Amino acid sequence: STHTKSVAFVQRKVDRVREARLAALQSEDDAATEINGRKRNAVGKETLPLIVCASLVDKAPNLAGLARTCEVFACEQLVVADAAITAKKEFQQIAATAEKWIPIAGVPPAELRGWLEQR
Repeated sequence: STHTKSVAFVQRKVDRVREARLAALQSEDDAATEINGRKRNAVGKETLPLIVCASLVDKAPNLAGLARTCEVFACEQLVVADAAITAKKEFQQIAATAEKWIPIAGVPPAELRGWLEQR
């Protein structure tokens, strides 16, 4: 008799080394660290000197997508109007833990210019 096996592929984002590095970095004040004078993210990848400002974006799914994009490109930081959006279920479903790997700052649109000038 011929048996046909059904195979289902499930995409998971599990990386124990990455999780260990994140845990080590969470014990520090800064979400990024310097290795050989270069700023690194939680997984040790050199960060791009790019801060993505999304203070005018208000939809959680759009911000979650930006967080994932920032994570993939190892951006230095993501700026949103209110960092509390990362606690929303719809953000978490799309972000797929990206908020744990990239610093997210909450800066209201009215304060963004001053915040950027201080950087």
